[in-house]
Amino acid sequence: MSCADEANLPTQQSSAQNEARLPCTDGDKKWSSHHQATTSQGTQATVRLVDSRRYPKRVRLCGRSEVARIFQHGNYRGLGLISIKYLTSSSSESRFLVTVSKRVGHAPLRNRLKRLLREAIRHHRYQICQPVDVCFMITKKPQRPVEQAYIKSSVHQAFQFLNAQTAED
Repeated sequence: MSCADEANLPTQQSSAQNEARLPCTDGDKKWSSHHQATTSQGTQATVRLVDSRRYPKRVRLCGRSEVARIFQHGNYRGLGLISIKYLTSSSSESRFLVTVSKRVGHAPLRNRLKRLLREAIRHHRYQICQPVDVCFMITKKPQRPVEQAYIKSSVHQAFQFLNAQTAED
């Protein structure tokens, strides 16, 4: 840049630069006040309530050997669109696996069904009396769009069945 170019530079910043967003919390007053309010107002009771409503890793059934054990030695039950494979568990709480076959449809549909199943399990998992390892499977393509209410009722029905089976043992 030559000296002649510097002579034509404005001495004040443009309004666009004055209103530029800052990378810190002071730049957005709504975000900073909301963020501080939510983090400072939490109590232990609220944290426990939120934690109990989650789908934590300890209730997820993972590991090739554990899944293979359930499929080899477990019992099968068909519940319409959803079928389950289950086996009584020696762990302290029930664990779940959700699987949807590629035959069901394209990836967004399979992901939606898995999300609906996990949500229903998350809400109803406290209904199981004895710890059980359960694999929820959807292997057939649904004839019509699947609603959340249908998935919830199927999971509720599965958990009632599992309670009846573990009561007999």
